[in-house]
Amino acid sequence: MCYPVAAGEVLEIGKFHAYTSRQIPETDPQQLVQAVRDMQQVVSGWKEGSI
Repeated sequence: MCYPVAAGEVLEIGKFHAYTSRQIPETDPQQLVQAVRDMQQVVSGWKEGSI
């Protein structure tokens, strides 16, 4: 599938892709929970068209 993406968003996707790994880094579980919540808010914004 193809989706139209603004140039600024492509840079963000590239940065996210660069940090993707199959290994979970050792970190505080609370930080992971907050990161997932932050990502959920971003995705919700995409769905609502606010971003």
